[in-house]
Amino acid sequence: SSTQATVTWSAVTGGSPGEEVTEYNLCLIQGSDEVCTLVPADTLSYTFENLNPETEYTVRISAINAFGEGPYSGVDFTTAPLPSVSDLEVISTPPSTFTVSWSEYFIPGATVQYYYVCIRTDPASVTCDYSEVTLDPSVLSYTISNLPSGDYYLTVIADTVEYGRVPESGTVTLSVSGPPPAVENFSATVVSSSSILYTWDPYTLLEGEVLGFDICLKKDLSQSGCDILGNLGPTDTSYTATGLDSSTVYYATIVAQTSVGTSLVSDSLSATTLGGVPTTPPANINGEISSTQATVTWSAVTGGSPGEEVTEYNLCLIQGSDEVCTLVSADILSYTFENLNPETEYTIRISAINVFGEGPYSGVDFTTAALPSLSGVRVSSSSTSYEISWNEYVVPGATVEYYIVCFRRDQSSTECDKTVILPPSQLSYTISNDLGFGQYFVTVSPQTTEYGIATPTDSFTVLCPIDGIYCSAQSSSEISCSWDEYVVTDGTLSSYTLCLKVDPTTSSCAVLQGISPPTTNYTFTGLDSNTVYYPVILALTSFGFTLENVPINVTTFGDVPTTPPANINGEVFQVLRLQLLGQLLQEDLLEKK
Repeated sequence: SSTQATVTWSAVTGGSPGEEVTEYNLCLIQGSDEVCTLVPADTLSYTFENLNPETEYTVRISAINAFGEGPYSGVDFTTAPLPSVSDLEVISTPPSTFTVSWSEYFIPGATVQYYYVCIRTDPASVTCDYSEVTLDPSVLSYTISNLPSGDYYLTVIADTVEYGRVPESGTVTLSVSGPPPAVENFSATVVSSSSILYTWDPYTLLEGEVLGFDICLKKDLSQSGCDILGNLGPTDTSYTATGLDSSTVYYATIVAQTSVGTSLVSDSLSATTLGGVPTTPPANINGEISSTQATVTWSAVTGGSPGEEVTEYNLCLIQGSDEVCTLVSADILSYTFENLNPETEYTIRISAINVFGEGPYSGVDFTTAALPSLSGVRVSSSSTSYEISWNEYVVPGATVEYYIVCFRRDQSSTECDKTVILPPSQLSYTISNDLGFGQYFVTVSPQTTEYGIATPTDSFTVLCPIDGIYCSAQSSSEISCSWDEYVVTDGTLSSYTLCLKVDPTTSSCAVLQGISPPTTNYTFTGLDSNTVYYPVILALTSFGFTLENVPINVTTFGDVPTTPPANINGEVFQVLRLQLLGQLLQEDLLEKK
């Protein structure tokens, strides 16, 4: 055959006992190459394998016994050419589709790596008119379509690993008549209420040129014309028909325009556009805005054909590049956005949605308010203290960490000269007369975990006691006092009021005296000797009186006896003696005083 040679021979007999043949020597000779093989004496045939096709060989055979090798005889032969692929069979699908099949190629020692399909328009040509199709060795058939009218000649060639291409198979004839075939896999996908997407396979011809495609859409399959005609390029494989009516059936066909004529018309497709999405956005959008929340309301979107009713609304909250959207059912016409940032610009967009999709949106821009200050602030005062109280701070989404009581000398300052921190459970604070001296402007602010310090309350004025008060007894009937000038910011100082109390627990004054600024000292006279007095000095301002100073006490000096001894009797000497003694005693008391 083309790759094997099987030789047979007759047994060599005769000879004396002990001279019997024990084996045969078979030599295969090709040109200068010689390969020999020994086979036992009972073997009278042998197959040489893996020979080269169409090649001359010589086989020589000699007999061997225990004494040596005898003469050889031989035969010359030439291997056959490789056979071609066989059993080609054609199945035709009118008008221009053909399926060609063949038997698996098998030659001993040969491994098929590809099959090639060659198509010619001239059976005498030695070249393929169309590009060869390369198929895997497991594929034993090939389908060809889109052939223009005419006769075509097809052969199949096996390509082997060991020997290369084998001779071509016998030729089968493919006869095509009529127009080019229809476009394949034409399909439709409904996109929306007004558009349908059409797709198809790439269209090629073995002969001729594709010029373009025509797609015809009509609402009535029996009508002759097209409601919409799409003209596409030769490489296009899709087309989106737009501007269609909603909830409408459209019938579509496609043809290919080629240089050899118009193709067959594809099967008709039917596709129904979706119902329409809402055409109007929600109206009458209103908002109630706080520092951390925004409650919006809107009017219901109505209208549309049956089945196009609104099913839900899409609410989007936009802040800068961040957008968070929420869906609510169609019966909800208000929504509260929570945990917003105070003093921040936001946009809310609202659109209506039905089963067919989402309609246009309408929107509103807003800015959240600053965090509110404390409410219910109450200030009461006595002669020695102020009492500040307020309502619990409640803002949705805010947690109070503590309250800040801020004391400022300058009302326009942003810094606190004194600060008191109170726990969130404490809703009041007492400013006593031992806090400090002079005028303060006081505010209270909540510190929140989420948003920091809220807006402070309006400032109120606290008039702490006068500073630098000093009082001392000057005699048994006099007490002198001095003090620092009382400075009033954003107000006026009218006068000083000086009060001497004998009982610090009462509000009554034993002595009450008014002094006009800028005087900052005064001496009380006509007081009782050896008596404890409690000086209180107040400043009267346009804001009211200052708090009383922390109690101080001053005691007047004791006095000398106010009457001389009486009923003095005795001798002159004794009287003189007593007068002298009394004078000495008086001088001693004055000295001690």
